[in-house]
Amino acid sequence: MLIRTMQEFESQGRIVSISHGKSTAIRLLTKADGLGFSISEARAEKAGQAALWYKHHWEANYVRAGRATLEDRTTGQRWTLEPGVLYCVGPKDKHSVIRDDARLRIISVFNPPLVGNETHDADGAYPPTGPIPPGRERMFVRTLEDVRKAGRPGASWKRVGSRRRSGTSPSRTVLASRFIRCASGRAARATCGTSTTGRGTWCSTARSR
Repeated sequence: MLIRTMQEFESQGRIVSISHGKSTAIRLLTKADGLGFSISEARAEKAGQAALWYKHHWEANYVRAGRATLEDRTTGQRWTLEPGVLYCVGPKDKHSVIRDDARLRIISVFNPPLVGNETHDADGAYPPTGPIPPGRERMFVRTLEDVRKAGRPGASWKRVGSRRRSGTSPSRTVLASRFIRCASGRAARATCGTSTTGRGTWCSTARSR
C-alpha cells in the first residue's frame, strides 16, 4: 500500500499548470504507479471558462469544493457543479467548465492513466497515454441525492432503531440483530451497526430467511 498527501506534493513543488495557465493540478497517482488509473486534484486559479475535450481518455470527476457550471457543448445542456456532485466525460464529450470563483477543487480519475506532466492542448485534450477502454455513449452527472434515491441494487432496507446496552458509552457503536423486510417482502435478519445515541443506522448486510 502507499500513502501520499497534498501537503507532501505542495512542499516539493509538484504542481502542474493546466488549462492554459487558468488552473493547476496535483497528480497524486500516475501511470508509473501501475494501478491502471491516475488521480489528480484540479484547482481553479481564477473565475472563467475552460473548453475541454478528453478525446484520448475517460475522466471521472468529484467536486469537493467551490462551485461551477458544466456544459455539454454538443447539446447545450448544463448542470450545476458543487460539493458532492460527480460527473464523467469521455472521448466524445466536448464540454466546458464555467467557474464561478477561484475556490473550485475537483478530484479527477483518468483512464488510461496520465503520465503526470500533461497540460491541455488547443482542443482542451491531453495526449494519448494508452488504449482507450470501452465506456458509455455520453457524459453524465450524479449527485449524492441521486445515490440516496437509488439505494442498494436489488433491495430497499428499512431503517432500524438503536439499542443502548447497559454500561455502554452513549458514543459507542454496538451490534444489534433486527428482523427487517427487503423490497421483495421476504423477512430477513440483519446484523447492523447501530448507534447508541438513538439515531439508528442503515442495515448493510442481511440474510434471507
